[in-house]
Amino acid sequence: MQDDRLFNPRGLRHYRRTYSMTEFRAGLAVLAGLGAVGAWVAYRGGHPDPSLFANTPDLLDPGNKEQARGALPAGLAPDGFREGKVSRFAPDDLYKKINGRADFFLARGFVELTFVSLVGEKDASLSVDVEFYDMGTPENALGAYAGEKAEGASTESRDGSTWHFEKNALFVARGRNYARGIGSADSAEVRAALEHVLARLVASLGAGERPWALELFETLDVGANDVGYHKQDAFSFEFAKGVYSAPSGAGDTEIFVMLAPDAAAAEATAAKFVDGFASLGERVRLGKETWAKDEYLSSLSTARADGRVVFGVRGATDPKAAASTLSKLAAAVGELRGSDE
Repeated sequence: MQDDRLFNPRGLRHYRRTYSMTEFRAGLAVLAGLGAVGAWVAYRGGHPDPSLFANTPDLLDPGNKEQARGALPAGLAPDGFREGKVSRFAPDDLYKKINGRADFFLARGFVELTFVSLVGEKDASLSVDVEFYDMGTPENALGAYAGEKAEGASTESRDGSTWHFEKNALFVARGRNYARGIGSADSAEVRAALEHVLARLVASLGAGERPWALELFETLDVGANDVGYHKQDAFSFEFAKGVYSAPSGAGDTEIFVMLAPDAAAAEATAAKFVDGFASLGERVRLGKETWAKDEYLSSLSTARADGRVVFGVRGATDPKAAASTLSKLAAAVGELRGSDE
């Protein structure tokens, strides 16, 4: 007989002379149990719990009881929508609402989040989640807005408000507040609801004192929507706190400004910027100015002080353009300081 070590040529042959009735009964019991489970699954699939399909704000809420709306403007729901319950979150429990994103806001001066969902009255699948952040200062609100703005987003800035729409979302900074509206669909109904939310926010919230750097940058033809605010660790420098930055010219060139406690601190901070930039390359001279040249990118960066104002250029690739940009920024800082004296 051929010795087949891979396949048993007599695989269907029975070698047991008798079979246990206990084993047979146990097999029947297992089959009956599997049949019962299958029948239960089929029944439940055909008779689901209606609450599983309910699109209500409670499903988007982590369980907080309804709270006072605080500074959240009234009348956010347009015609055809209704408000769900309001919930509020402090720095110590913000993670319950936006786990994984809480540190982004905490690092930018977050004070409180108020949340409410707007749900369609006729079509419950339509909804807009409104997240209303109190960031403490206009600078912090602007920083949160700039940090979440998608590259290439078409923004608008008018009367103390900066905002833009995406497919099914609204992002707006006004005064000390930053708000997001996230819709359930990219539809005309959701877009109309988002526009209504924007109108209510603009009409109900104070614009607050305008950040001084916005006025400075406007003299250099930089719009408020292009200005970023770094509450701390600007350019990964631990000492760089409260820094405004904006793109300038071609490439990755940036201009930046910040306020120091006094003129001596401003001079020291400007020197720290140059040291920090030079740590990535070497120092070079352009005219009378000391610049830092990046070892790998060959880009140029520097900083200077004028009174309490620290200002500079970062990431310029053309030496002449870098010097020209710094000169224009210095002139703008000088004019701003002169108007304040």
